[in-house]
Amino acid sequence: MPLHNYYESLELSSQCSAEDIKESYRRLAKQLHPDKSNSSSNSPADPSRFLLISEAYRVLSNPEIRKEYDKCRRDAEKAHLIYAEVDLSDLVYLEDFATFSYPCRCGDSYCLSQDRLKTTRTPQLVIPCSSCSFVLLVNRNGE
Repeated sequence: MPLHNYYESLELSSQCSAEDIKESYRRLAKQLHPDKSNSSSNSPADPSRFLLISEAYRVLSNPEIRKEYDKCRRDAEKAHLIYAEVDLSDLVYLEDFATFSYPCRCGDSYCLSQDRLKTTRTPQLVIPCSSCSFVLLVNRNGE
């Protein structure tokens, strides 16, 4: 099972400070708390997203747990084979699916949803292939 990227969940980079983690969590918790009603949108808050940012905060706000988490992420990244590093502009946008796509050498494709792109603010995204163990590194600087 892939490791959740808690930094992406909190819209942070892995070099963020403890204060950055706290500020981002508080901001997102106010936006995503299930008891909050978002008057600018007809859709209710997503409780699963709130639970994910809460878990991310629990892990990243504790220096010892964060250190272990970072080690696990590095080990997991080493286990993946990087197929390519591309700019977002290199991906094809599939309007019917609101998804960006890039072909993999296995014949399947890498898919990046518009929602994930909007909610993730890291400068680089790691996108797994739908069928094999390769990953695609997507740089946002081409946005």
